[in-house]
Amino acid sequence: MVRKFFSGIWNSLNFIRRLILNGIMLAILAALGAGIWQGFQSQMPENPVLVIAPWGVLVEQWEGNPIDNAIGEALGEENPQTRVFDLLRVIRAAATDSNIPAIVIRTDGMYGASPAQLQELAQALEAFRASGKPIYAYGSSYSQAQYYLASQADRVYMDPMGQVRVEGFGIWQNYYAEAAEKLKATVNVFRVGEFKSAVEPWIRNDMSPAAKQANQALLEAMWTSWKAAVATRRDISGLRLESYAQDFNQLLAASEGDAALTAVAAGLVDLLASPKEFRETMVQEFGADPSSERGDYTQISAYDYLLELDLQALQQDALEPPKTIAVVVVQGALMEGADGVGYAKLDTVREQLWTASHDDNVAAIVVRVDSPGGTITAAESLRRAVVDAQAEGKPVLISMGGVAASGGYWLAANADQVWAQSDTLTGSIGIFGIVPTFEESLRELGVHTDGIATSAFAGGFRVDKALSEPVKESIQLYVQHGYQKFINTVAEGRKLSPDAVEAVAQGRVWVGSKALDLSLVDYLGGLHDTVVAAAASAGLEQYRVELMEPELAFYDQLVLSLTSGVAAYLPDSVVTLLEASEWLNSTLQSDPAIQLLQQAQQQEFQLELRDVGMAWWPSQLR
Repeated sequence: MVRKFFSGIWNSLNFIRRLILNGIMLAILAALGAGIWQGFQSQMPENPVLVIAPWGVLVEQWEGNPIDNAIGEALGEENPQTRVFDLLRVIRAAATDSNIPAIVIRTDGMYGASPAQLQELAQALEAFRASGKPIYAYGSSYSQAQYYLASQADRVYMDPMGQVRVEGFGIWQNYYAEAAEKLKATVNVFRVGEFKSAVEPWIRNDMSPAAKQANQALLEAMWTSWKAAVATRRDISGLRLESYAQDFNQLLAASEGDAALTAVAAGLVDLLASPKEFRETMVQEFGADPSSERGDYTQISAYDYLLELDLQALQQDALEPPKTIAVVVVQGALMEGADGVGYAKLDTVREQLWTASHDDNVAAIVVRVDSPGGTITAAESLRRAVVDAQAEGKPVLISMGGVAASGGYWLAANADQVWAQSDTLTGSIGIFGIVPTFEESLRELGVHTDGIATSAFAGGFRVDKALSEPVKESIQLYVQHGYQKFINTVAEGRKLSPDAVEAVAQGRVWVGSKALDLSLVDYLGGLHDTVVAAAASAGLEQYRVELMEPELAFYDQLVLSLTSGVAAYLPDSVVTLLEASEWLNSTLQSDPAIQLLQQAQQQEFQLELRDVGMAWWPSQLR
């Protein structure tokens, strides 16, 4: 009787919960439908200044749950990621848009970008400048990455209390050999390649001479490139920039500790102005926005301009759909079964390559790679997917982003063309594996491991017992075989001799400009250059570029399409409903029963990963 009573209460509460959620969802869908209908009408003001204000980390593809990102966007929450693809698209479109008179770069919100990504944006800004339109930059202060972007402007403004931080480049990391010894942990390292230094932190207390040699070459190349790009735009000497980085304390003393005046004196900043003063200057240049309560200048954000470009593309495609250059992104570490933040979605990438290669409207494919590598099996599976796409008769070109090393280079070996920026980190043709064991650590605590098995490999990869000699020999043989496979794959794909590849391999990382000299890449250039080359390979003069997005379930696709891109047109009532939905979801997620279920699912997933790792240990080497 009591059981039925509580069961009835639970069923009633569950019914009410579903009723509320369904009611909220229906209201959201209705209001968003109205917002979308309004969104199909152009909202672009007359002659607005395009404001480029990257927020968070520059990425090649969104990381995290797209639904959460879209709802957060509709609620007005800042997205801590900015896609390079989107910035390149709006900047290059604005260059030929007679309605856009200028660009303003705001860098305060940007806190992460690779040198190669910044080079790519600088090239797009150069194309905009070539159209005869001015570029302005404003920042409260500038980090080294922020300043690289700001330096591309015709005039650089900064807050009077700001500073420009130029430090050069460095590589620093922790080393754990002594700590491992004190913990009595045994770190078994297997590698091929003198410069495959990723294992060094576990076996040394400092950087090896070989790693220092390779890293010094990388740092000097990137620093020289950075100084040359900034010096050219600011019309100052590289020596002056070098002095600013090396002797900043002396320059600061000459300005009596005023960092802003130090930057002006060094020629890095043109004018000091408060945000209000900068707005007033822009109003004088381009006119006031009549809808702005604080008297701002007429402007349009990169995000809103992107919506306008989407609307224009939709209208154009309805008349005559052009041929497409498909862009497939490989971002993150390569590992089968892992697709969270920081990992490439391998199944998605393979599916996108298959879809693009079998789509009659797709004329060529560009694979954008931003990956430090991963497992042998993952890298090889993507290389095969590239080869399969080529077999359908379509050119497949590689565009390397910030880094395309190790497995990130492996997958590119057979492409029709390989493009990289001069500061792209690439190469690292080498293999390594690390297997730590803690038998001595446990023995100190009084924990001992013993047992019997039918062979040396049964239980041979337990972390609580030492690796047997047969196991060690097997791992080393596998690593050596993988290295030779890597060498031969690159040699075949790049049409080089194995000896020539071996000479530039050994796990060494190169910058793109050096990789070009070594025939590891074909051309220097960014994503735009690669797309143009892909169109030429396909014999196209007119085409559109499509960034391949991950396939979503129907419900997720519905929610995403209804929330993404209409935030600017949503009435307050919809935002209130979204907030209510988010609150209800968070309340449910805090339920102890749901938390226990999530913990159980996570533990089950971890057990599955452990079992896979033990059963298929060779694929975990990289």
